[in-house]
Amino acid sequence: MALGINTNVQSLIAQKNLFRSGSSLSTSIERLSSGLRINSARDDAAGLAISERMSAQLRGMEVAKRNANDGISALQVADGNLSSLGDSLQRMRELAVQASNGTLSADDRENLNLEFIQLSEELSRVAGGAEFNGVQLLKGDGTTPGTQLMFELQIGFASDSQLNIAFDDVNAFIDTFREGQELVTGLTSADGTDITLGDLGTPAVVGGVGTEDLTDATSFTGTLDVDLDADGVGDFTVTSDGTQFTKVGGTTLVAGLTDLSAVTLGEVGLQPVDGTQLSPSYFNIGGTFQIQLATDGTNVTTVNATSKLSGQNGSTAQSVLDKIDSLLDTVNNQRATLGAGINRLDAVINNLETSLVNLGAARGRIVDADFARETANLTRTQILQQAGTAMLAQANQLPANVLSLLG
Repeated sequence: MALGINTNVQSLIAQKNLFRSGSSLSTSIERLSSGLRINSARDDAAGLAISERMSAQLRGMEVAKRNANDGISALQVADGNLSSLGDSLQRMRELAVQASNGTLSADDRENLNLEFIQLSEELSRVAGGAEFNGVQLLKGDGTTPGTQLMFELQIGFASDSQLNIAFDDVNAFIDTFREGQELVTGLTSADGTDITLGDLGTPAVVGGVGTEDLTDATSFTGTLDVDLDADGVGDFTVTSDGTQFTKVGGTTLVAGLTDLSAVTLGEVGLQPVDGTQLSPSYFNIGGTFQIQLATDGTNVTTVNATSKLSGQNGSTAQSVLDKIDSLLDTVNNQRATLGAGINRLDAVINNLETSLVNLGAARGRIVDADFARETANLTRTQILQQAGTAMLAQANQLPANVLSLLG
């Protein structure tokens, strides 16, 4: 080997090896400090791409699991409200069966009807209150009565991983139950209290007196019980002095009224239960007889009577039984649908948990550092660094040997 001073080949070799061992040392330190085998794209370009796809799937499944749990919560809210509806309907059915018995008097049925009416109003309140995060669950799509609400849940990381659960418009079925005694359609008044008794049809008079008496105040003197919903029980009274009607219930009428059909609901004493006049509004007399006003947003289109148990015999209560059974079937079918949905979402969550474990393990095998290997590499590179540094020092002293030749 030639002896020179301009090019120290041994020093260059030592520097090269020292650089390599230093780079390997840095890589080992980075992996051991981060716990990852892949810390940048240069560590493993293909492995990085695969692991990032897996990371997207893992994070998507974590969110999907939360979505499924939220879905279970929504279904449980709806099921709880449906359970309350079922309890009310069961009690209403008991009252209807009791009221169907011929041993009861009209007064007995009227007493039973007091609880029945309150429970029927509770049906609408409960159905309207089934809400989860602003979505009303038992009122269909909120636009067309009777349509289903399709509740879409994202239960996977992919764009096509959805689960649809149908919620029936239970509130519409409740309205159907109430609309079984429809009185009149096509009204044009936009103010409920301005609707007249003539708009509702000619009411009957309890006691066998002809209905024509209500349009002629001169036909009788005294007081008559008016049966507005034709169930055989008076809903309010009218008083005539033989020339004109003077009072309706407790309301004194204006002078000169001879045709009762012109009397408005407001004058009769029908008042909105919910404090408003436009649909959906419920009006009652003395807290018992109730009607529902339905509008198209401008005009009153339908006036419906709440189903009742009262009457001289049990025929009205018997007809109500069929309506209650139909509504109970609707409630039970919807609860079965929700229960099946809850069980399916439980299975979805279990599957996501399994997938998270397996996919997480697969990703870990790609990106996680092998500490046994890296600690061995760290020890090896540390020794090489120390040896390389020593050899570089020795190599840098070789050119000094030339001085001995010059001396």
